[in-house]
Amino acid sequence: MTNKEAYEKENTQKSTATERKRTMKTTKESTMKTNKATPPSEETNHAERNAQAWMDSIKGMIAAMEKAEDERDEATFDGETFDADGWRERIQECPLEVSVRAGWHNPGSKAEDEEFLILLSTGGPALRIVGGLGRYNQPENPRLQFQDWGTPWTDFSTDGDEDEALEKFCTQFYFGD
Repeated sequence: MTNKEAYEKENTQKSTATERKRTMKTTKESTMKTNKATPPSEETNHAERNAQAWMDSIKGMIAAMEKAEDERDEATFDGETFDADGWRERIQECPLEVSVRAGWHNPGSKAEDEEFLILLSTGGPALRIVGGLGRYNQPENPRLQFQDWGTPWTDFSTDGDEDEALEKFCTQFYFGD
């Protein structure tokens, strides 16, 4: 091989390598730009839809329970008919778990429960109600939170009517003395 041929071969290889790097860089930049413009993931939307469906059910069960109490009769929601006590039982059957926890305290001293958790669903999507415990361990300021695989717990946005229904739902559970 002559010097000229070796020089041309070397330049061709360098040119090909440079072009490959340029293509990779352009592809990477394009992917990064695309990912920034991508709307919220479908998983988050799925978790939010689950939270909204649960919120609608909570509002409906509370409304049915209150109607049954007011009319001293049975009330129907979502194809189920119960009296007021039946609706309380139905509500109490909803969670997978009801838990409480205490805050910081000195070792050996009695700890007072400060927070509650009502777990409604797990996995993808997961849903829970969290809040504080007030006097006589009554639930205060409940918040509905959703989560999907690989995402943090996120508060579900609620309006005044939903907040009221959520609080009434939580009062149907025993959190201790």
